[in-house]
Amino acid sequence: QNRNAHRRAAGAPVAPAVSRGYAGAMADSPVQLLRLHARHAPFNARQLAAHATAVVDAAGLRPTNASARQALSARAVRYYVANGLLDRPEGTGTSAVYHYRHLLQLLHIKVRQREGQSLVTIKRELKESAGDALERRVATALQNALAGAAPGAPRQGDGFE
Repeated sequence: QNRNAHRRAAGAPVAPAVSRGYAGAMADSPVQLLRLHARHAPFNARQLAAHATAVVDAAGLRPTNASARQALSARAVRYYVANGLLDRPEGTGTSAVYHYRHLLQLLHIKVRQREGQSLVTIKRELKESAGDALERRVATALQNALAGAAPGAPRQGDGFE
């Protein structure tokens, strides 16, 4: 019944199930739907990038420039950390661990980039946003994608960068 069962059994990455409906979650608020993605944390940099890319792409937001059009990568995640847009992860190097807050920050960055905002403006917004406000802002921006998406996520790092 599940066409990806053989991949999960083998430990291979499975792409996010963004095109299938999520039974029972349709009546939930966008924030509750977004919180379903928290169950996939912790992430490594590659997993975080793949998960955020899948969610933003499912939203169907039209990119306004080349930076916004690019799929996220582990390298982009590290760039955002180095430039103060993302909080520092737990650990360093390949053992760095990212959590739900990092996912929210990354989603906010990509949504605002697709709306035409500069990284300087986005950085200021992130510094001024408390966790709940950031979560509401991201959930509202991605409301349509969240309502129609099952929160599946790649759990293995390779192949989604």
